[in-house]
Amino acid sequence: MRTQDRRLRERDRPTRAIILSWAAASLFLGLIALPHMIDNRLPDADDVQKVALVRDLLAGQEWSGLAGFGAGPGSVAAAPWSPLADLPLAGLVLLLAQFMEPAQAEQAAMVALPLLVLLLLLLVIGRLSWRLFDRPAAACACLVAVLLPGLAMEFQPLRVDHHGWQILAMMTAVWALSWRLNGRGGTVAGLAMSAGLTISLDLVVMAAGVGLVLALRWLRDHRERWWLVSYLQALALGLAVLFLLTRGPGAIAPCCEMISPPQLGFVLILALGTGALAVLPPLPRLPLVLAWAGFAGLGLGFAALVGMQCPVPALGESTPLIPGIWPGFADDAGPLWQEPLGKVGPAMFQLPLALGVALYLASIHRDWQRAWWFEYALLLLLAIVGSILVARTLGYAGVISAVPLGWFVIRLLKRWRAHDGILPKLALAAVLLLALGPGALAALAQGL
Repeated sequence: MRTQDRRLRERDRPTRAIILSWAAASLFLGLIALPHMIDNRLPDADDVQKVALVRDLLAGQEWSGLAGFGAGPGSVAAAPWSPLADLPLAGLVLLLAQFMEPAQAEQAAMVALPLLVLLLLLLVIGRLSWRLFDRPAAACACLVAVLLPGLAMEFQPLRVDHHGWQILAMMTAVWALSWRLNGRGGTVAGLAMSAGLTISLDLVVMAAGVGLVLALRWLRDHRERWWLVSYLQALALGLAVLFLLTRGPGAIAPCCEMISPPQLGFVLILALGTGALAVLPPLPRLPLVLAWAGFAGLGLGFAALVGMQCPVPALGESTPLIPGIWPGFADDAGPLWQEPLGKVGPAMFQLPLALGVALYLASIHRDWQRAWWFEYALLLLLAIVGSILVARTLGYAGVISAVPLGWFVIRLLKRWRAHDGILPKLALAAVLLLALGPGALAALAQGL
């Protein structure tokens, strides 16, 4: 763990190392996706639907941010996610169409966009890891990321679905939690989560987890209260603005699988109530928790009153645990234990290992570093539990695991070089293989 101020390490900046790691990761993912690119075949049905929606949009389908979307069959409003995630693909197709044929521009955009999103994600992971450790750990965390459960599939070429954007939004919020200024960090975390939640409500557990971490900071130190206030207020403002831009003021009908008035009202009531508590004199912990619970209860009451047809308004698609929230059934909406062994196996080993490393890092440090790693471990635990219940959210746990596992791999490599005996080297190599091998094999199997 780095104790030296990162501002004194300007010459040690990790940007070049991160870009090199991204190039290596892109080559690896390109090899995985090569069969799909040769056959001109998209990896998943959701990618096909995404491309169809973008084609309709570029062909002139009427879309006005203030007027909302048409509700006819095949319209954007019929999709179970916000069109916010469609705009980058549409914009990249338009840009590339200035230099090549439209069909070629679309194909190039579908190859390039997931890798560009991956670059943004690795810049976030690398900067966070560099802040906590050093440049080698940052580069290693970026390389490890694509070998963790739920990540390789979401960033390989032709994978243009919205999950990669949500993973980026969530990790940006986690990175912002490490910043020095609570107002700036809370605001960026709230805006990032608002973008992710606008795309789809899969992020609801992690958005609540970030709020829980910031509430614990407030309980630990009253001076840290502005973290939670700025987070909730930025979350409410971001959700409201993006709702108006992507659906319009006319789209006031409650919606169970997207941000709509019930969810907006809940977040707004919680944000206003928390802001009011922050300007009061410091409250004892129990009354403060009861006050939060009261505002949360008011928000839930509003959401239940406005969206009575949504028994669980924030959990999205139907699963065996959550029956019939919207018609149909998604293959990846079930619990993790119903997934193939190739997906479950790496998650069962790598994610608990990352959680153990995070807790170990918390145990060996003091002051803010100790508190930070306990918070990080809590977020990882929530992500793991969420992915067990809903398999499609596995990438959230995977990306959070990248930072502690990157440090762990660097530590193993240093010890491997320090030992002269063949048996210690073989033992360390075996541990390294167990840490990275399951995810690498699973990623390679996806391309077969």
